[in-house]
Amino acid sequence: MLSESYPHLTSLLGGYFHQDCYEFGDTDEDILREFIRSSNPEQRRGVRTDLRRFLHDHSTQLLEAIHATFTPDIIIGETDEDVRAWLLMVETALGSDGVE
Repeated sequence: MLSESYPHLTSLLGGYFHQDCYEFGDTDEDILREFIRSSNPEQRRGVRTDLRRFLHDHSTQLLEAIHATFTPDIIIGETDEDVRAWLLMVETALGSDGVE
């Protein structure tokens, strides 16, 4: 399974952005705040590392790669640009707590 190549990102997406994810908050940003609150720096660093590697590994056809790797766990956007913007928003949010 491709998602095994990105274990920390898979954990974030499956654990926080699943079908019932809005029980954690009203927006994606609320959900990310909950993840930041309940995770440790190593987990957040792992997500950022996986996220950067995913973007590097799939610089083109990003939407197709998200679907192939993480569906049915999560569906993000309708275009490559939507997916890239969402992933970069996650990276920015995770960086805001001082995790490098």
